[in-house]
Amino acid sequence: MAYIRAKKRKGKSGVQTYYYLVEGQRIDGKVKQKVLKYLGTNPNKITVDLTSEQARAILGDSILSETASEELKENLQEMGIRVPEGPIEKVVLSIDVQKKLYSLLLM
Repeated sequence: MAYIRAKKRKGKSGVQTYYYLVEGQRIDGKVKQKVLKYLGTNPNKITVDLTSEQARAILGDSILSETASEELKENLQEMGIRVPEGPIEKVVLSIDVQKKLYSLLLM
């Protein structure tokens, strides 16, 4: 069974709490915690890994087509989006639901 563990650490800016998704495992008769995922400093803010089917259900096929980096750059430029030099290796879409703002990070 997985659960969230909080770990406090003292740093230059004071005490900071870090959160981890952990799972208890019995090894040699003792319970050990195995870290499944680092959650950051806010346990309510998580990153969810999606399958391609889940991403398509949320975003549609337009941005998720099996295109090469150069083809993706051309498609973005046609939409008036400035793209970085060199190949695109990673695309991060961010949606601020409350403010209804969308941002695209291209790396």
